[in-house]
Amino acid sequence: LKFCCQPPHTARPPQPRWRDSGVHAMVVVLPGRRSRSWPILSGFLLAVALQSSVPLVGFLSPTALGSRLCARSIGQRRSPSRSGAAPCRTSRSALADRDLKVFGKYKGTVTEIAPEGAFVDIGADMQGFLPILQISDRRVNDVRDFLKEGQEVQVWINRGYREGAEPQLTMRASKVPVPVNWSAFEGIPPEQWLSGQVAAVLDYGAFVKVTAPDGKSKANGIVHISQLSAREFAKDAFAVVEAGEMVKVRILNVDAENDRMSLSMHPIEEEN
Repeated sequence: LKFCCQPPHTARPPQPRWRDSGVHAMVVVLPGRRSRSWPILSGFLLAVALQSSVPLVGFLSPTALGSRLCARSIGQRRSPSRSGAAPCRTSRSALADRDLKVFGKYKGTVTEIAPEGAFVDIGADMQGFLPILQISDRRVNDVRDFLKEGQEVQVWINRGYREGAEPQLTMRASKVPVPVNWSAFEGIPPEQWLSGQVAAVLDYGAFVKVTAPDGKSKANGIVHISQLSAREFAKDAFAVVEAGEMVKVRILNVDAENDRMSLSMHPIEEEN
């Protein structure tokens, strides 16, 4: 009886899919007008917009849109690269990915401000991301206190950059290593002794900051553990030298392309 007296079930009217999908507006990107599918695709998408509750902002062609279209919804900001979103590509690509260098200095334009930093167009294939901690040596609480969209800035590509990845940028010039003048160290005979200071000691040797004969140029070189002791093979680098110690070294090899220099503390006659 209870079953028979229940009111008949009324089907719930279907709800538009777009209403709760989080889409606030729609921009239709169409192929070029020369494409055969242009009339069909434009009519279909116009019908979809009219049937749904989504405002149709307008139509864009790939030419008008350029290559600045990022994978994001209108009204939503793109998260930094660590969130997994694909980085934005720029419309102008004066620089190829292979031309970008770590700690290279570039002039760029701020294209977007985010809570975690800012996106900067440096003229490469992809925009770079400038983290909030790399904007200034001072404490930065709000990115907009230091930057605004459209502002031109000087930035450096931070360490860890790989070709094809989104460049991580910095504006902190104090954290950028000064380029080494390797020409001041090339051509020095291996028997010539130079003054240096131990910068760090590791298990396999020590890094020594060497002063060139001109007295101005300085560069870090590596003294392998086999080249540390003048008398016998050193088993423990920490027992031979310590950080901050002044030493005399000779140059064995200079690799300017890879920013490397091999040093020795052995007297030259012991190698013959």
